[in-house]
Amino acid sequence: MDSLQLYSVARCLEESFAGQMLRGTEVQQGVAILYFPRGRLYLAYQRTPVGLFWADALAQVPKPAGSAAILGQKLRGFRLVSLELPWADRILRLRFAQTGLDRQEKSWSLLAECFGARGAILLLDDEERIHWASRWDTLEQDPARILPQASYQPPPKTQSWEDLPSPLLLLHPKQRERFGDAALEQIAALLQGPSCQPWWQGGVGTEPYPLWFDGEAVAIPIAEAVRWRAPAARVQRGQQTASAVGVREQEALRLRRRQQRLREDLAKWQDARTEEARRHAAALFASPDRVHSGGILLLPEYRSDGVGEIELAIPVGKYLHAYAQELMRRAQRAERARQRIGDELARVDAALRRLPEQDIAPGIATGSSDKPRSRRPVGIEEREVDGFNILWGKNARANDYLSFRLGQPHDLWLHVQDLHGSHVLIRRQNPQQGVPAEVLRQAAEIALQHSASQSLSAEVDWTELRNVSRHPQGGAGRVLYRRFQTLRVRRPGSTRN
Repeated sequence: MDSLQLYSVARCLEESFAGQMLRGTEVQQGVAILYFPRGRLYLAYQRTPVGLFWADALAQVPKPAGSAAILGQKLRGFRLVSLELPWADRILRLRFAQTGLDRQEKSWSLLAECFGARGAILLLDDEERIHWASRWDTLEQDPARILPQASYQPPPKTQSWEDLPSPLLLLHPKQRERFGDAALEQIAALLQGPSCQPWWQGGVGTEPYPLWFDGEAVAIPIAEAVRWRAPAARVQRGQQTASAVGVREQEALRLRRRQQRLREDLAKWQDARTEEARRHAAALFASPDRVHSGGILLLPEYRSDGVGEIELAIPVGKYLHAYAQELMRRAQRAERARQRIGDELARVDAALRRLPEQDIAPGIATGSSDKPRSRRPVGIEEREVDGFNILWGKNARANDYLSFRLGQPHDLWLHVQDLHGSHVLIRRQNPQQGVPAEVLRQAAEIALQHSASQSLSAEVDWTELRNVSRHPQGGAGRVLYRRFQTLRVRRPGSTRN
């Protein structure tokens, strides 16, 4: 599609999709799919055909994966307001809005640069800052337009509608030769006429246009002309699908590499120093507990063949029994690691033995484990208060899963202010459901209890989960949030002075 086609399609499809709530998103091979109750919108920005299309709705929206999960988390529950072409180029803007608990309107803009290989999808906030993109530029690029939290700038050659010398420049170059000055009146009528007027398919070429072609033409409504049809896969000359034998060899090579890495890890954890740690800890526990001044300590070691002596370096100011507990924890950690690695190594060995007997379809790997790839991590706890479920994470991975996989956009999210701690979530049935003050207070107390704060009281921030996003330079559990409120709470059981 060129800009003229995209403009016509946006006007037509806006009538059907404006006002609908987004149910989910999907991004695959240069196409972003937006799921609405009445249908799906396809934004094809990096493949052929490029442009905006639609298809019927699915009964069940697929679960998003990868970067689409982040996009869906931010836009879920928002309603589509408009479809616009802000510049005289193939740049499409989809505006989304929602009214929050505080009756303030929140909005996002999903920008699609439909340029083919150079295309991109970007999510912008009210101030035109980029929060998510299907591709990121590097600082070395010139120009580097698509950067985290940068203000969006269109490509340098993009023109506004007012600066466009002639609407004919919006036509596809192959079709531009077919028109003269008389086509300007038809284009002006198109821009001001009915939004879903028919398209005409010309006798020459394959691109449909909302203009009259010389010769035979067939009138097609725009809404029917832009139904999504998945393009057929292109097969290069001489290219053949991989045989099952080749796929089996690739899978065997992958399993052997995995097997080699596991054996190397197992050898590291089977170091003799692990057993030494247990011996040293036993010798320390057999001695009276005291603070050591540091340096080498001679300890008796009671063995079956008699009493020996151990030379052990003790850190300055350490209690002997406390240091013994550290040594025992090291040994126990090594034992758990050896157990996990041994179990995984056994599964890989079994997969290698079964491989010759398996029927493997080309392009599908068997995998070395029967465990599900996505499961709820350890460290998420839950409590019910007055009919509301309160959940919190006890480690970084659990916090990340709770906030970006388990929670819904309308859930309430809490965190102690300016300190490390648990992410706390109050589940709600819908955005209009009110949360009693007592439930909010108890959730804030949980956030304080499971935080790095050592004081009896602290400030706890809370907001809807839709206002929480991953930190661009952070690891698991690090977030940024906005439009929050603050509640000061005291630890349970503490008394006021």
